[in-house]
Amino acid sequence: MKLLDLRKQIDEIDQKLLTLFHERLAVVKQVAIIKKETNQPIYDAQREKEKLSLTQERLNQPELWPFDEKFLKALMDIAKEYQSTC
Repeated sequence: MKLLDLRKQIDEIDQKLLTLFHERLAVVKQVAIIKKETNQPIYDAQREKEKLSLTQERLNQPELWPFDEKFLKALMDIAKEYQSTC
C-alpha cells in the first residue's frame, strides 16, 4: 500500500470522527442544559473516573490504553469547555 493511499484512509477516518464528535457535542449540550436547570456542576470527577475505569476494563488492545486515556480525557475536557458556553 502506498503512503498516499494510507493518508487517504486517515482523511476518511478523520471525517467520520468529526461527524461522531459533532453528534457527541450535541448530546453534551443537552447535558449542559439539564445541569443548568438542576444546578449541577459541569465537572463530575466521579463520572470521569468511572468512565475511564470502565473503558480500560473493556479494552481489546491494552497496549493502547495510554493513548485511549489521553483521547478520552481530551474529549471530556472539550465537553466541559463546551458545556460552560451553553
